[in-house]
Amino acid sequence: MAKSKKTEFPYRKSDDKALADGQQVAKARYHREVDAAARSILKDMDKGLSESDLEEALDQRIDEDAESANTYTRDSLEIIMYSDRWEAMGDAIDQGIASFEGVTDVSEAVSKIAFWAYRQDLREQVEAHKSDYFGSGDESSEENPMTNTYWSIDTGNGDQITTGLQPEVHARRVAQRIANERGESVYLYESGQGEDVEAEEIEPD
Repeated sequence: MAKSKKTEFPYRKSDDKALADGQQVAKARYHREVDAAARSILKDMDKGLSESDLEEALDQRIDEDAESANTYTRDSLEIIMYSDRWEAMGDAIDQGIASFEGVTDVSEAVSKIAFWAYRQDLREQVEAHKSDYFGSGDESSEENPMTNTYWSIDTGNGDQITTGLQPEVHARRVAQRIANERGESVYLYESGQGEDVEAEEIEPD
């Protein structure tokens, strides 16, 4: 009887570093693509828009780009793998920031998670580069409150949902969306104001 040839496992222990390096390269590529998408969005915005209209236009475009980035399940899985939001996703789901309402299968759940993660990554880069496209460059941080004012959202019981939001109009829109998804009020307040901060109740529509 002929001896069968042993099939070797395709990855040896010595390949671990190469595999890890490959993952880092892929993650870096993902974040470069998100950064490029953020700059493209800002470049396409009408410079004559008011702050509120600009935020509305940005939210719409970011949603469209996040939807487009999740065309295939493979795309969604790569986003989940390389997004900086991975460790926060469990909390986001528990807190109602990432909603699974109406989800009926695994692929749809994966798409929902990836949409949320990509949207958060893209919004962060848009905020990081916004002053390059819309800031005057001559205003000091004291004269331009958007550079040093951040907003937070919590449940009203001391459980923080999210923080570090800018500008106020965007923070209000996020708070309203979370309240609608949770079906209950959330509370919006300016970060870094200590225990005496006044929080505004945001009720579901």
